[in-house]
Amino acid sequence: MNDFQGKEFTSELPNPEQSLLGREFTSRLDMALSRLTPVQRELFQRHCIEGETLVHIGETMGRSAEAVRQSYCLLRRRLQTLLMETGFSQCEAMDYLYQMLTNHP
Repeated sequence: MNDFQGKEFTSELPNPEQSLLGREFTSRLDMALSRLTPVQRELFQRHCIEGETLVHIGETMGRSAEAVRQSYCLLRRRLQTLLMETGFSQCEAMDYLYQMLTNHP
């Protein structure tokens, strides 16, 4: 799965090390995303990449906002676990997820 068009989690003019780290994370994130369910990938794509609100996603999916929020919390935990399985430490996985999930396009 290559739906994630990796955004770099670095400054606008990354140095070579930052570029390498960004590519490394993108590669590992792609591996992690490929192990999510289709519904989880859709939630990730719509909220984290496209910036849709969880309320709007719930409305279009016929689910309550609270149900979508719970799904999103589970998704974040699952991604952390999957990133750790690709070789990130728990701290690194949490740091990358925090940056990614709080910086919408």
